[in-house]
Amino acid sequence: MDLVASVFLPGTHNRKTCPIMTDSGSRKRSVVACAVLVVVVSGLALWRASSVSPVFRDQATRLAGRVYLLGRLNPSVAYVVDTSDGLVLVDSGIEPDCRLLLSQMDELGLDVRRLKKILLTHAHVDHVQGAMYLRRLTGASVFAGRADCDILRAGGPASALFSTFEMPGVELHATEIDVELDGGEIITSGDCRFEVIATPGHTPGSLCFVLQSNGQRVLFSGDTVSSITGDLGTYATRVAPRYRADAGDYLETLNTLKALPPPDLLLPGHPRTVGEGEPGGVNASITPMAWRDILEAGIDEMQELVERHRADGADFLDATPRELMRGLFYLGDYDDKACYVLDAQGRLFLFGAHGGPGLVEFVEMRLAQFDRRLADVVAILPASCSVEATSGLSSLLRRLECPIVVSRAGRTELKTRLPEDTRFVVLEDMNVPELGPIEGIPLGGYGVAPVAFRFERDGKRVLVSGAIPVNPDSHPEMERLIVFLGSGQGDVTRYGQSLSRLLRDNPDLWLPTRPVHGQNANLYDLRWPLVIRENRNAISRSLER
Repeated sequence: MDLVASVFLPGTHNRKTCPIMTDSGSRKRSVVACAVLVVVVSGLALWRASSVSPVFRDQATRLAGRVYLLGRLNPSVAYVVDTSDGLVLVDSGIEPDCRLLLSQMDELGLDVRRLKKILLTHAHVDHVQGAMYLRRLTGASVFAGRADCDILRAGGPASALFSTFEMPGVELHATEIDVELDGGEIITSGDCRFEVIATPGHTPGSLCFVLQSNGQRVLFSGDTVSSITGDLGTYATRVAPRYRADAGDYLETLNTLKALPPPDLLLPGHPRTVGEGEPGGVNASITPMAWRDILEAGIDEMQELVERHRADGADFLDATPRELMRGLFYLGDYDDKACYVLDAQGRLFLFGAHGGPGLVEFVEMRLAQFDRRLADVVAILPASCSVEATSGLSSLLRRLECPIVVSRAGRTELKTRLPEDTRFVVLEDMNVPELGPIEGIPLGGYGVAPVAFRFERDGKRVLVSGAIPVNPDSHPEMERLIVFLGSGQGDVTRYGQSLSRLLRDNPDLWLPTRPVHGQNANLYDLRWPLVIRENRNAISRSLER
């Protein structure tokens, strides 16, 4: 009678049978065959258990070998490497108490008491806020790029740590740095070695870390390459220097990365993650061709920006007085709003009348820096007639015998608040010689008697604006616009007409009364149509409310 041995395939519900013969030789052969089958099946089970698909997910995930993703740290992520001498953490998330970070480590069975080193890719708050708590909790050493260390230790200024992002409720704090890095160092943790690459551009102290693991080259890129889908952190090079990015440095960094061996796994600061059970997702594996394409696109972008800055000037409206172009001056900001002056053959046109009685002294002092006199101002051109936007008019008029250029609605608004002998130039009237080379454009639908002014200088079109259009880079301002229009206070039709009128101007320089993030005055490519389109989208969203 034949004997039958049963073998279960791990991970399945199937029972496989293996006949065992009564004949001793056959029995031995059968036993060996079954033993081999058990070994093969067990090996298959272990392979299945250990194989990892390196897809970026919201939850804690093992990406490859001993490299883990901590994904629920919105807006960024962190990574953990389990070495023979303890854990190494790359970035530390935005939470000061690391609640979500610690819970994910626990899910993965990673004991935070084994944490030995914290490597920070750069100084932005969503990557560094948890480092100080973890240092105190575990005694782990914190490593950061030397050029970012002063900012981290001081816990500010806010512009350096937040960049251009608004994060209400996030309180800044100082982070102690144990080891300052310049690039070129090797950080060793047990059997793992992290090569440090200096990658300034997104911030001065940005770093990338390269780990060789299981025969793969793993690159932790922070926000230098912020997403494997091709996004770089180059947005920061287009805003004011106070945010600490630099296009020239970024260009050099991308060329440096291109000269290095390409990574097998790219682990960026902001991968596009998918939730548990969601199909698809972005794989951390990257081909040499895809890596080259990302870098070459960034090199082209930065090369173009560097050349534009060289040709046109980096004309950031960041409160630093500067001559934007011949005879066109940005005097800086007073009371959080910008003042501009155009010199047309010695006749000065002042855009802006906000800020109360101190505005006169401010304008006079700033004009003197450019060898101009307050007495040469021949017209005041407010882009809005709201109380806030015209709070400096009275003090200006006490020193200047010049008219105010407004729309007809603006004159009605201001006559009740200014002396009877105030001179007004009304834009809707024909032939306004007081305007010289400037064309005034009455607008409506949002704000108090809003106006835009346009003129040309050295072959370039310049537009000075107030409430219209709203800069889409300011999310709070866009939200206020949507709420205002949606509440019925504004005039949706007139606002749409105003946008259509402004679209035709397509300026080369845009000078808003309230610059956003110290924006560059120069406009390139499709930036202006995009601004108008986003304002039109705001109209649509307001109608949906």
